Amino acid sequence: MKKIILIVAGLFLLLGQANYSLAYDLQTLENTPVNGDFVLGPGKVDLVLDPGEKATQQIMVTNRLGRDENFKIELEDFSGSNDIDQTVKLFGEAKGPYSMKDYIKPEITEFSLKHGERMIIPLEITIPEDSEAGGLYASVLVSTVPSDEDAKLNEGQTRLISRLGTLFFVRVAGDVNESGTLQEFKITPSPKGLYEEGPIPFEVIFKNEGNVHLIPSGKIEIKNLLDKKVGEVTIDKYFAMPDSLRSRIVNWESGFLFGRYTATLTLDKNYQQKSSESDQMEVSFWVIPWKIILVAVVAIIIVFRLIRFVLGKFKFEIKRKE
Repeated sequence: MKKIILIVAGLFLLLGQANYSLAYDLQTLENTPVNGDFVLGPGKVDLVLDPGEKATQQIMVTNRLGRDENFKIELEDFSGSNDIDQTVKLFGEAKGPYSMKDYIKPEITEFSLKHGERMIIPLEITIPEDSEAGGLYASVLVSTVPSDEDAKLNEGQTRLISRLGTLFFVRVAGDVNESGTLQEFKITPSPKGLYEEGPIPFEVIFKNEGNVHLIPSGKIEIKNLLDKKVGEVTIDKYFAMPDSLRSRIVNWESGFLFGRYTATLTLDKNYQQKSSESDQMEVSFWVIPWKIILVAVVAIIIVFRLIRFVLGKFKFEIKRKE
C-alpha cells in the first residue's frame, strides 16, 4: 500500500513539474525580418486588485536580432519624478516608495531564442493581504546576455547590452487618495510666445499629489484675435505617477498663421473613485511670418522703384485734337 502511495505521489510531482515547465510557450514566426533588435510586449499593464488577490499576466519576447540570443528577466521598482525630463525612475536593487517587485514571479528568468522565435512568459502577481489601498509599481526588464563564446571572442571589448521593460501599474482597491493639479500650461521652446510658423508646441505640466497613478486627458482650443475658433488639439490619456510631476508636449499642426492667438487648455483628471475634476489654463502667442513679410516688402519696393525708373525714362504727352 505504501509503495502505491509513493508511486502516486511521485507521478503527481512529475506531472506537476511538467505542467509548471510547460506553462510558458515557445513559438516560431515565419518570415521574421532581421532588424538587429528584439521586441517586448506589452509595454504597460494596468490592473486593479484587492489585498490578497492573485492575477496572471503574460509578456512576449520576439528575437529579431538575426542570431541566436540568450535573455534574462529582472524586476525593478519604479516611481515618478519631480524632474519633468524624467518620466520614470528605476531603483535597481533598492526598493521604491511603492514597491511591487517582490510580488511578481516570472515563470522563467533565463531563456534562449533563435532568430524568429517568440517566448510567451506568464507572470504571477500576488498582492499581500495587509497591503494598503493605493498604487504599487514595478518593471519587468528583459535584457540580452552574452554567451561564454561571445565573451571570449569579445574579450577586452565592450558589448552593447539591450534592455527593454514592461511597466506594471497596480491599483490596490480601497480608499485611495486621488489628487492632482495642473501646474503649468505654456508654449515651448519660445519663452516670448512669438513664432514664425507652425507647428506650435504646447507643454502641459501636471502634478500628482495622491498615492495612486492618474490618467489625465483633455483638449486645447485655439482662437484668433477675433475670438473665432481656428483649431483644436486632443490630449490623449497618459499616466502621471504619485507624488511627482509629469510633462506632456503636444503640437498644433496648423496652416498659414498670422497675428495673435489664444489657446485654452481643459485638462480632465479622470478620477476613478470620486467625481472627476478638470483644470483650465490659457496662454497667448503671436505668429509673425517675418520672412514672408520681408520678401513681400522687398518685392513691393522693387516694383515701386521699377515703375519710377520706367516713368523717368519715358515722357508721355497728351495731344489735343483740333
